[in-house]
Amino acid sequence: LRIDEINVADESVQIKILHNGILQKAYEKLTLNENVDEYLVATIFNLLVPTKLKEEIVVASDDICENVGIRKEGKYCSDTEVWTTQKETSASCENNFECDSNLCLENECVSGNLISRFLRWLKNLFS
Repeated sequence: LRIDEINVADESVQIKILHNGILQKAYEKLTLNENVDEYLVATIFNLLVPTKLKEEIVVASDDICENVGIRKEGKYCSDTEVWTTQKETSASCENNFECDSNLCLENECVSGNLISRFLRWLKNLFS
């Protein structure tokens, strides 16, 4: 995640630009600041965003999330604050929420069935 900082009207306004180049709610944040001239906002917006991405920003805003680690409908909120599809078994991971099984062991997504079988085996072993 790259953060670009722009000073506007003696106030520091942070504009987050995601790793994939999509502007994250920057335009809305700037326009909510009552001390900011709308012409200045439009100028900053036009300088930061390539023309072809401007139309994608509205669509892309649905992919933006705020609470890292939240899971919803087969996706999770990544550390870049973007909804990302959960990973399948044997994919590399750092956190449990990244895996569709919700199990990340030794930086690899592990099947929930494998863990269940192992736990049953342990239970039978000590029963």
